[in-house]
Amino acid sequence: MVITDIDGEPRETPETYRVQVPVPPRDWDRILLRSVTAAAVVVTALSIVWSTASIGDLLGTATVAVIAYGAAAVFDSAWIACLIIEWLERYDQSRAAVARKAGYVALAVAVLAIGVHGWKTGDLATAGVGAAVSVIAKGLWVVVMRHFAVPLGEGVESWLFQRRQEITAERALSGELRRMHADQAYTRAVYGPTATLAHDLSHAAAAPEIAQHAAAPAPQSAAPAERSEPADLLAAELAGMTPSRAIRVMNAARPELTLAQLAEVLQQYGQEVTEVDVAIVLDRRVPRPSDFTAPPADARPHHVEAPAPHHLVITVQQPEPIAPAPNSAEQPEATADDALMPAGQTMGAAAQTGLGDTASVERIVDDALADAGASKADAVRAVREVLPASVSAGEIARHLARHKIDADAAYVRTVNSRDRQPKKKPEPGTGQYL
Repeated sequence: MVITDIDGEPRETPETYRVQVPVPPRDWDRILLRSVTAAAVVVTALSIVWSTASIGDLLGTATVAVIAYGAAAVFDSAWIACLIIEWLERYDQSRAAVARKAGYVALAVAVLAIGVHGWKTGDLATAGVGAAVSVIAKGLWVVVMRHFAVPLGEGVESWLFQRRQEITAERALSGELRRMHADQAYTRAVYGPTATLAHDLSHAAAAPEIAQHAAAPAPQSAAPAERSEPADLLAAELAGMTPSRAIRVMNAARPELTLAQLAEVLQQYGQEVTEVDVAIVLDRRVPRPSDFTAPPADARPHHVEAPAPHHLVITVQQPEPIAPAPNSAEQPEATADDALMPAGQTMGAAAQTGLGDTASVERIVDDALADAGASKADAVRAVREVLPASVSAGEIARHLARHKIDADAAYVRTVNSRDRQPKKKPEPGTGQYL
């Protein structure tokens, strides 16, 4: 479009002009390659027709013509299919070699069948010329494939293989995940709540083993063959122990851990324990949130001219356990000798937390009785070790009665009295004769 001004009025008007554009010369290489490829395709089609007619006529003497000619089409179709695979794998010679060898085998079988047909219907010349049709078609494709299948360098071939492997892995994972999700949706739709219950049970059975491998601490250094590290023992056996025994074993293996850290590590191994449970079993005091002490870093002044801050320490006295009512029938009235425990028995953590926490105390007692011996005296001692020193014999008897152990308060006092008596050392010279 150009501007044309007539009588002072400009207008846009079209203007025709010619531009000479250079035309590139014909690419005779591409034209010739396409001609060779087209000739190979035509020869291959004629080869399929010839081999099918020849082998079909040979097989027609033994079966129906339709079945005979259908089977005859297999011979040339086999080496053509191998040729296609060889084309797709032309950049990976190791994979293309398998298809190439299989194609030569299929071609040899087809040539042999065509030769047998020509020998039976004519002479050896007819058999040879007829068999050469398939050989010529295969030869043309060998020439074409040799032109396209340029050998690549080792680095490029390896890079292509790795990239192809990654894409294939993504496709395989996507397909398998889609199939598994479809199976899972079908199972839940058909079985309903039963499928959900089975899913939860299968995951619950595998959770301890997974947690065991995930939470097992790595060994710091190589240990001798005759000695096993505590971490190896915990990873193999801690999940199946009772909570009280697991707490003692973990405390012996990691004495530097605090009560909260011990509870956290035990929870990683599948033990449902709290910081209070750990304190009760280890007879240690549970730290309270009301105990605050300014750390050394915060105690220093933040400015050179600022005055030193005051240290504020707040300590809340632990409340005393609530004593039962005098006429209460739930717990027997404590007597003076009920509080007597063997020498060395210290105030347990249960006394500091109070006996009102019935659930925690009963769980600790249950764990202790699970580790106790078979006799009633062993059961009394096991309960006595995990309870505070101020617990009465009647309270111990009540815990034993929950486990169907026939031991009253008098029997508990008798066991305690025997344990307080010092062991008599045998006098020298009074032992048994050998």
